[in-house]
Amino acid sequence: MIRGLVSHAVAILASVATLTVLPTVGYALLAALSLATAGGGGRPLNVILVPAASFVAGAAITLLSCVVTLVIQWARTKNPITVWIPILFSLALGAALGSLLDLLRGTGHPLRVAVLGAALVGLAFNAYWIPFSIASALLSRRGGGRGRPREVP
Repeated sequence: MIRGLVSHAVAILASVATLTVLPTVGYALLAALSLATAGGGGRPLNVILVPAASFVAGAAITLLSCVVTLVIQWARTKNPITVWIPILFSLALGAALGSLLDLLRGTGHPLRVAVLGAALVGLAFNAYWIPFSIASALLSRRGGGRGRPREVP
């Protein structure tokens, strides 16, 4: 139980940090490029709004990813599911959502929108799933698995 809580705590911190920092750094790079080429780096309020909005969005996506991970954990107790299946499923789901969006909006770029959808949904979910999986594996190894302390030879 403690191993699961620690794994989720690590995943929450990693996911919120990743999903907050990446958009903020992306905005900073765009603002610097705009300042260098056009002489304007955006509005000063964006320095506060972009990180704040990134944090709120990152926290919401992390909460959703946590719920999905709990469902996956429950499913893994019933059937053996490898760690790679949720990663691949998130990419496929993102591609399908991107294709559906392209179909509804008619942008005419189904492959591009599918790849973008796969990248965004994959990043959003895997920013939680990968740290969770790594923390779970490391804590299982360290504790001898199934919560029992490892015997010292």
